[in-house]
Amino acid sequence: MFASPEDIQVSTSNRILKVLYLNKLKEHEERLLELQDEKIIYVSDLVSCSHKRVLRRHYPEVYFQFEPVPFLGTLAHIGLEKTLEEQGLKIEEEFQVPFDLEGTIYTIKGRVDARGENFIVEIKTSRSDQGIPRLHHVLQLQLYCMFLEVEEGILIYVTPSRVAEYSVKRTDIDLRTLVEETVMDLRHPRWEWECKYCPFLKLCGYAVKKPKNR
Repeated sequence: MFASPEDIQVSTSNRILKVLYLNKLKEHEERLLELQDEKIIYVSDLVSCSHKRVLRRHYPEVYFQFEPVPFLGTLAHIGLEKTLEEQGLKIEEEFQVPFDLEGTIYTIKGRVDARGENFIVEIKTSRSDQGIPRLHHVLQLQLYCMFLEVEEGILIYVTPSRVAEYSVKRTDIDLRTLVEETVMDLRHPRWEWECKYCPFLKLCGYAVKKPKNR
């Protein structure tokens, strides 16, 4: 006997969805004060639109997302990190570095997905494999290498069509310029595609929208 339509119905309790949602919400709420702190700069801020950081500080609740695509990315991270941990790598290593900009001390914070003896690993998920490796991901990984004094970073992409791995060498980066651009809000957007995926798109005066084809 096959199941009949009468045997299946939409769950009204949402037992599993509720657990996933509340876990994500708790994680966000625990970071609310930090997200609004003007003296904290995430490494991801240094490679992104500078105005996104401004809007995140003013509207941190808008930054919260509970959607399928980011959630799938989270699950991929968890699975890969567990595998790497079983191979002896340290996962989710956090770091923070003080940075003096014109007499004001900022704290640059970051977290690498995994770290081996002489390399670090950054995991990225994407709906498409076009354009990989992406420049902002490479720059982010190079910053991690610089801060942690590691010579090589491994950038691994998980997409619906392929899994690809790239070796990224440590290089000298003009950190002061990146910090100045971020703190003074000089790069908005930093990359032409950012606005399309930004949660603050409808609140931003700098938003760039490409005209629709006629």
